[in-house]
Amino acid sequence: MEFFQSVEKTDSLIVVYVVLMMIIFVTGTAGNVVTCVVIYSDRSMHTATNYYLFNLAVSDLIALFTIFLDVCYYSDLLSISSDSVGNIICKLECYTVGVLWNNGVLILTVLAIERYFAIKHPLAVKRGGARRRVAYVMAGVWSAALLETLPDLFVVRLMRTRSGPVCFVPVSRYNQLASAAAAVCGFLLPLAIMVYVYVVIALTVNARDRSSCEDNVFDRRNSKKKVNKHIMALTLSFLACWLPYCGFRMVYALGEPRLLVALAQHWQAWFMAVSLGAWVSSVLNPLLFSLASSKFRKALKKLWHTKFMRRTNTRMERVPAWSPVDTHR
Repeated sequence: MEFFQSVEKTDSLIVVYVVLMMIIFVTGTAGNVVTCVVIYSDRSMHTATNYYLFNLAVSDLIALFTIFLDVCYYSDLLSISSDSVGNIICKLECYTVGVLWNNGVLILTVLAIERYFAIKHPLAVKRGGARRRVAYVMAGVWSAALLETLPDLFVVRLMRTRSGPVCFVPVSRYNQLASAAAAVCGFLLPLAIMVYVYVVIALTVNARDRSSCEDNVFDRRNSKKKVNKHIMALTLSFLACWLPYCGFRMVYALGEPRLLVALAQHWQAWFMAVSLGAWVSSVLNPLLFSLASSKFRKALKKLWHTKFMRRTNTRMERVPAWSPVDTHR
């Protein structure tokens, strides 16, 4: 994950990075918590698509809490005294974050495939049990994410520099091949699948006045123009969030050792951009997949009025009314 770091840290850059990470943490946590609460509380939201969205939100929530590890590192709050302990911390941190990131990308890919079958083969989707199918698919997704990130446990090491301990991956032919494979599996292949699936969905929706299947991601009442814009937003958001990560991997995989050393002074800023892009996806996912659905917004509004507002009114009714006579007693 963290291949290189700049030897010198820029204080202003670190301050901006930490502030942005805290904003991402607050907004991402709020959006994903709302997604989980609405899907869990409203039985009408218990569909295959929303089960995937629930798993994606949970994965994003877990990933968001690892932000504090980066903040502690860049703020010099995390001190590592022993190299052996430092190696273990580096390996576990990079592996955990990598698994969560890869899991999120895989769930986005599965969501696209789920929508593809819902549009092209709606009867086949309705026949099978949604919960069982989602359970099997999610087990496969988590297993794939664990295996895909496994090389990080063997290649990530602790290196001490003048600015402090750094988690990095030594330059070797094996590590470069592993990085290239991670870029292909973690970005290029999912991107190809999503582009194909979304193009097919757009063509199918544009060819029909109305979709015959119930869709929680692309609301069938939306116009063709809105559906096309939604698909474009999904594709562009995936590109914007994960292209820096893929580029980081590919430069490391294809670069010569001398070139990588020469570019070392820019690695800190680049890695911060990679991290911000990956974390921003945790903010965009609930916006593009949950709040973009009119059915989800209705369920959220219903939950707000039936649960939160009712409890608030009940508490207010229990409070005795204020009377000016009481003040004179």
